[in-house]
Amino acid sequence: MRPATSSPLVPAAKPPQANQKFSDSRRSFTVNLLALLICIYAALWLAYPWRPLAELDVPGWIVDFADQVDLMMTTRNPPVVILGSSLTLAAPRRLRKPDVYQEEISNKSGRHLDVSVMAVPGAIASDQDFILEELLSHHKKPSLLVYTYAARDFMDNTIEGKISSTPTRRVLTFINRRSSFLPANLSPGAISQCFDNHAAFLDLVRRHVLRCARSWACNLSGHPDTLWAAAHQQSDTTAADKKGEGAQKDGYLKESASNGRNNKDSANRVDADEAPQVRHKALLEDLALYGRRYNPLNEKRATEQYEHLENLLRLARQNGIRVELLGMPLSPANLNLLKPGVYNDMKKRLTALATEYGATIDDLNTDKEGRPGQSSAFTQDDYLDSVHLSTPGARKFVPIFTDIVVGSSAFKAAFADKQKQ
Repeated sequence: MRPATSSPLVPAAKPPQANQKFSDSRRSFTVNLLALLICIYAALWLAYPWRPLAELDVPGWIVDFADQVDLMMTTRNPPVVILGSSLTLAAPRRLRKPDVYQEEISNKSGRHLDVSVMAVPGAIASDQDFILEELLSHHKKPSLLVYTYAARDFMDNTIEGKISSTPTRRVLTFINRRSSFLPANLSPGAISQCFDNHAAFLDLVRRHVLRCARSWACNLSGHPDTLWAAAHQQSDTTAADKKGEGAQKDGYLKESASNGRNNKDSANRVDADEAPQVRHKALLEDLALYGRRYNPLNEKRATEQYEHLENLLRLARQNGIRVELLGMPLSPANLNLLKPGVYNDMKKRLTALATEYGATIDDLNTDKEGRPGQSSAFTQDDYLDSVHLSTPGARKFVPIFTDIVVGSSAFKAAFADKQKQ
C-alpha cells in the first residue's frame, strides 16, 4: 500500500517555528504602536497650552484675571508666595519691574529667594484660602506666605454670594482636571475621575483644533466666524462675555482697570493713567464702586470670609508655613467710606486670628499712634484712584513692604535654619 501524500491543491502547513515568529512579530508591533501612542498622548497632555483650552469653558476675561495661579501647572516650588489682589500687582506694573518683590526681598535679606506673586485681581479671603489648599494638593509648600489683605477681602457686597464662581476658583477648577496624568489612588472613584479628566481633555483638544481650523478657513475665505459675528460684524465671544455676567464682571474689570490687564500697550497706559484728569475720574468711579462694596456692612459675608482666613492660617500652621498678614495701604478717601469703627473691628479680628495661629500682622493703614484705619505714610497723590498705587506711591510702598516682610518674625523663623546663598 502506497504512503499518503499531500494533495497538490492543498497548501503545505507552515512549520511551527514560522507561525511563532509571525505571532511574536505581530505582538511586538502592537506593543510598540501602543507605547508610541501613549508617549504621543502624554506629550500632548504635558505640552498642550492650558489657556486656550480653559477659554473654551471659562470666559476669557476670567482666565485673564486669574492667570497668576498657573504656578500649579509648573514644577516651580518657590519658598516665598505673595497672595493678594490688584492692589499688590499695581506696584510692579507702575515701576515696570515684574520681579521687583523678588529683587528687593533678595537684596534686603542677602539671600537669593524665588518669590511667586500669586495675587489675583478681585480676589477675596476665600480665594486665598482656596489657593493655599491647591498649592498643598499640588505638593507645593512655601516656607513663607505673605497675604496682602485689604478691607474689601472681607466685606465685598458685589460678589453676590457666589464665592464658588470667582475667577480664581473657576480657573483652578479647570487646572485640577489636568493636575495628574494618573489616578490619585486605585479606588474606583479616583480611577473614574481620572478617566473623566482624560475624556474632558481630549474633548477640549478636539474642540480647540476644530475652532482653529474653522477660524483659519473663515479668515482665508473672508467669511464671519459665527452667526453672531456676522450679525454684529465683530469677532466671536462667549455667551457669558456677551451678557457681561452682570455686576460681577463689571466689578472685576474696575478692580483691575488701573492694573492694565486688558491693554495691549501697557507702557503707554501706565503713562496715561498718571494724568491728573484721568486720575480724578478714576477716583470718583472707584469711590462709587467701593461705596457699594462696603455698605451696608454684610456681617454674614464678613464672618464667612474670616472663617476662610482662619482655615488658611490653620492649614499653614499644620504644614509648617510661616504667615505674614500685611494690610495694604488705602487712600484716605477710601477709608472714609467705611462706617466708624469698621476698620478697627476688622483689625481686632485679624489680630486675634494671627495671635491664635502664630502669624505676624502689620497694617499700613495704622498711624503713628497705633490707631487703625488712618494711613499716615500715604496721601491721595500716591494713588491712581482710591486703592491702586501710582508710580510715586509704588516707589514709596516697595521699600516699606520689603522692610516689613524681611524684618518680620515670620520671615526670620521661615529661613532661620537656611544658610545664606
